[in-house]
Amino acid sequence: MENNRLDFIDILKGIGILLVIFSHSGAENEENMVYVGGVFIPLFFVVSGYTYKHRDQPFLMLMKKKARRLLLPYFFFSAILLLLYKRFSLLDVIGVFYSRYCLYPYNNTDNLYLMSGGNPPLWFLTSMLTAFIPFYFLMKYPSGTKWLLLFYTLFTFLCQYLPILLPWSIDTACLQASFIYIGVIFRQDFRLLNRPSYLYLLVFIAFVIVCTFNGVLNVSVREYGSSFLLYFLTGVLGTLFLLWLSQKLESSFTGSLLAGIGRHSLVIFCVQMFLLRIMHQLFHDFMHFPTEGLLFYGVSILKVLLVAFMGVFISKGMNRYMSWLFR
Repeated sequence: MENNRLDFIDILKGIGILLVIFSHSGAENEENMVYVGGVFIPLFFVVSGYTYKHRDQPFLMLMKKKARRLLLPYFFFSAILLLLYKRFSLLDVIGVFYSRYCLYPYNNTDNLYLMSGGNPPLWFLTSMLTAFIPFYFLMKYPSGTKWLLLFYTLFTFLCQYLPILLPWSIDTACLQASFIYIGVIFRQDFRLLNRPSYLYLLVFIAFVIVCTFNGVLNVSVREYGSSFLLYFLTGVLGTLFLLWLSQKLESSFTGSLLAGIGRHSLVIFCVQMFLLRIMHQLFHDFMHFPTEGLLFYGVSILKVLLVAFMGVFISKGMNRYMSWLFR
């Protein structure tokens, strides 16, 4: 049973990382990002909670382990990407330590862009670390869960009005911690994925409806669409549906491919932008494929798959020769 759980979680991570790559492929637009954006980031936070092994360990010990796991790859890949993109300005260096794509909300006309050297997706790693701080208190004080969640909701609401984006996604940490907590709840309900299939189809329909009402979002720059509560709902509904779908794909060829991708999602997440740049040069600059229309979308899907498989190859090599980076 434990192996099966890990298998469908790897499949889910594989689906998630493909959606992440697509969101940066150039084929993303307002129409499809309404739905893709509603689930692909919450999915990874929920997975983190689903696989979390609760131990009554001190706060500093927990954070030390998480920091080692997340920050070493973060700074390593940040340095590599800045070198590959030849980004050596003061803003680029500040961006690595501030870990936000820009300083002000995205639509600010006088914005300062801090992560523009192929490293913008890396904000997720520091965001995950920051989210574990409020999550720790949810696990430490179960009797006060309702009050903590109420405080986290108020905190997230008030942070929407801050004039700047806070470093390390502090302003979204409580919301992301709630997704991690949802993962814990999902793991505790052993009947969660064993209900009639039509219920999960209804969950998917609800997800589509809520996404449509919520609109375009980008949580990396604190844009939740119409409401951060609707964003939270889309994340829960979408992840639940994909959890069920991932379980259904177990023991299939597609499931095996997705699981293989999911096991290497960390490295793929970090190198995707550089690999996409290579794919763009290959297909559009060298082979002169169009950058719009139906053929463009077909090529974009091919680029997403190629980036994923190349990322798996890179990850396997790094795990073999640089295992210290992922301990």
